Amino acid sequence: MPHDPSPPEFRAVPRVVESTGATRQIAAAMRATGLADPVLVVAADGDIASLAPAWADAFAEAAWTHRVFGFGGGSSPREIAAIAAEAASLGATAIVGVGDAIEAAAAAAAAGGCRFVACPTGGPIPRCSPDLVVVDTAAVENASRPRIDS
Repeated sequence: MPHDPSPPEFRAVPRVVESTGATRQIAAAMRATGLADPVLVVAADGDIASLAPAWADAFAEAAWTHRVFGFGGGSSPREIAAIAAEAASLGATAIVGVGDAIEAAAAAAAAGGCRFVACPTGGPIPRCSPDLVVVDTAAVENASRPRIDS
């Protein structure tokens, strides 16, 4: 294997905010990281149902514009393009990927030149380079509970 003389790529460790209810602090954490609005939040229906009120409160308190985009599932080129188009129509400067939407949201942010925030709701954070990671331990706990459909 040939030796690559170029220096290794430097990646700064992102800022991490982790606490119960951290979702309600997302706009303040984003501002402290140098991010600004408008913000596109990308999440699956279950995460939207449980976290949208907290996003609305956090972004309203910061007087930031945000929009929530329903994640269709998978990180296909079509899904990534749809997220990037939604971000462009909003004029988003940042995309927040929540739960299963993290990888697709990260790819859309890279494609559109937006900053990226990862909000895992369970499992490891997929390989991406977020500017900020927000871990709401209550959301992670809720996501890991078994669901019983009646």
